[in-house]
Amino acid sequence: MKFTKLTNLTFFLVFISILSIGIVSANGCDVNDECDGVGIECEPEPENDYCYYNGTCDLNPAECSCDYESQYCPESGTEDNGICYYGERTCSMGEVVDMHVAGFNCGCGQSTDSETVNVDVAGTYSVWGLVHRGYPEQCQTNETFYLNVNGGPGGPVNPDDVAPCAISERIEYLGTFSFSAGQNTVNMISATQCLPQSSCNSVTLTKLYVSTGCGLSTAPMGCYDECDSDLGPIDTEGPVTSDLNATKVFGACGINIEALETDLCSNVDGAEYFIGSCGLKGTGYSLNALDGDFDEFVEAVFLYNIFSGVSDGRVDVYVRGKDSQENWGECEQTSIDLDCDVPLYPTCEEGDGFTGIAINNECNPDELLVCGINPTLTANICDVESTIQLAEYFIDEDCENQGECLNWKGINMSAVDGEYYDEHCEDVEAEINLSLLEEGTHYVQLHGKDSQENWGKFDESAPLVSFIKDTTPPKVEKNIT
Repeated sequence: MKFTKLTNLTFFLVFISILSIGIVSANGCDVNDECDGVGIECEPEPENDYCYYNGTCDLNPAECSCDYESQYCPESGTEDNGICYYGERTCSMGEVVDMHVAGFNCGCGQSTDSETVNVDVAGTYSVWGLVHRGYPEQCQTNETFYLNVNGGPGGPVNPDDVAPCAISERIEYLGTFSFSAGQNTVNMISATQCLPQSSCNSVTLTKLYVSTGCGLSTAPMGCYDECDSDLGPIDTEGPVTSDLNATKVFGACGINIEALETDLCSNVDGAEYFIGSCGLKGTGYSLNALDGDFDEFVEAVFLYNIFSGVSDGRVDVYVRGKDSQENWGECEQTSIDLDCDVPLYPTCEEGDGFTGIAINNECNPDELLVCGINPTLTANICDVESTIQLAEYFIDEDCENQGECLNWKGINMSAVDGEYYDEHCEDVEAEINLSLLEEGTHYVQLHGKDSQENWGKFDESAPLVSFIKDTTPPKVEKNIT
């Protein structure tokens, strides 16, 4: 699109021209007009967010101003409609090549010149030249340029709005030509047609421009979130953490962490977790990639059996990820209520307040004689935070410091009311099978487990509970004399 661009300089020149009415240049314009034939006219210039270039003079005496093409050319680092504008912000005619093509002075003939022009991207470009024309007052010549690129199609370039016999130096439009990426050869010929008794004249082309207008580089933003003035579209946002889940370690006071890290533009390169509060970036404990490698935009991360910093009660867990561009995401948080406290020591009855086990309704018996009838073992087990899930007992095992009394290795006891998991205190019972025991004294210990998989401990200070299996009948001896 071409239009006449009026600037503050234009209005200033109009004001000056009022003071210079009557002074007319060789091309018919006032000497103070934008196009007065003096110096290099219609040079490119940036203004606001546009580059005005490929200017030509409108030599209509009512105008005598420059008509420009315009191109959007904002400040470097601008994002507009999904395009990033970056690099050096220039407004120019593009590639500049020094040329010299001149018509023969005081004669007829032609001169030629070939120069190399480099372009980065193949395409069709406008070509302009800085032309100096020198004619005598009574010239009788027709000066014509011929131009082609890489030997391709070309043709004459006729003077545009040049007053006959004028002396001028200005940028002239020479045509539109196809260029290859890299080096291109521009061939130019200046032909002078002379009439008899022609006077001396010359036409000189001193510079060649392959027009590009705005010199900014452009690139689509795509998934990138920032337009950098030097680098173009870049990724500055870290991964997003989702599906964060913290669960209790089975049978222990610890947690397992699982999460999903997702990044739009870069591979996920790591993840970290914190307990209690989110710390500084890069100072947390590392999580692992579920597939073994951090090499994708989406990674499932995890770490199991975490005990450090975990205790009974509410535990706050924070997780964030990092991408391959060293961008950290924001912390995602979840919480888990942990019951790490074990069930209390058993008592003979709820509310007793001391450790106790009953055999045949006798609390903490010492060598209770049960003869050959299976005795009944009873107790009450309580937990402050969770419901009771199970109870088990051991006979003749060394339970000191847990010793031989391993969890899940005892003999199961039943809930008296028929259901576990429904109360914080449960009455439990079991019938001891004497057929599996030898004659003599046997010792009993028991513990419970809550619904959070915490096993109770054994009270080493409690009295030993025992019973005697005695199924041997009395032996009577009778002496007859």
